[in-house]
Amino acid sequence: MDQLLALSSPITFSQVWNTFLDFLPHLAFALVIFGVGMLLIRFVVGLVGKWLARSKIDVTLHAFIRTAIKIALWVVLAIICMELLGIPTAPVIASFSVIGVAFSLAAQDSLANVASGLMLLVSKPFSVGDYVQIDALEGTVSEVGFVHTILTTIDNKHICIPNSDITTDRIINYSSEPYRRLDIIYHIGYEDDFDLARSLLLQAIESSQMAQKDPPPLVRMNQHGDSAIDIICQVWVPSGQYLELKYYLNEEVKRQFDAHHISIPYQQVEVHLHS
Repeated sequence: MDQLLALSSPITFSQVWNTFLDFLPHLAFALVIFGVGMLLIRFVVGLVGKWLARSKIDVTLHAFIRTAIKIALWVVLAIICMELLGIPTAPVIASFSVIGVAFSLAAQDSLANVASGLMLLVSKPFSVGDYVQIDALEGTVSEVGFVHTILTTIDNKHICIPNSDITTDRIINYSSEPYRRLDIIYHIGYEDDFDLARSLLLQAIESSQMAQKDPPPLVRMNQHGDSAIDIICQVWVPSGQYLELKYYLNEEVKRQFDAHHISIPYQQVEVHLHS
């Protein structure tokens, strides 16, 4: 009966204050540990980043590894602080599992992106630094994250693409092979000298240090068009110099054709007026 009366008696301010004073050292110690833990997490993540930069691990995995380690360390720090505050961790962990199930149901798209990101790391259709085309988007892969992949365009824009979209879209990797074949079609008039034009095209190719001699370049008549003869040029070039060689040939061929009076036909529309 005395115990029941004690339980039913009102809690006084002095009791609350004494409880707070007893709890204050634990709170202060937990805050100190939390602050030190934050610094240690930053230090460890930075150390892991430096180690990854020197390691032989694929650059594509670096962001995943750093993020996973950071999340794990934060979970450990949270559990330690809870223990110091006297908060039972078992019910909290059980609550997290229930919350995790609810979160997974509410965030199916995000989890699908994470799963797709893991698929990209395993299948490796591209790596960081590759120039790729994903559906209608082009750019250099700068990061493969948990949820999205970041492309940097030629004009320095960042494009964030959800990983789940990448695994279902067509991917063209322009950097996977050391060499690419450049195909360009040039047009000359029917009255122009084909052999001379072919010789000028070969000279333009040979004058460039970027064009590969093995396999040898191919310059042949492609077809007889409606108003011009099409000449196709197929040249192998290092992947990183593809656009540079393309621009060089277009400029050099125009100069050589003009110097030797070889016409480059263009579409014309003739309008006849009848009175």
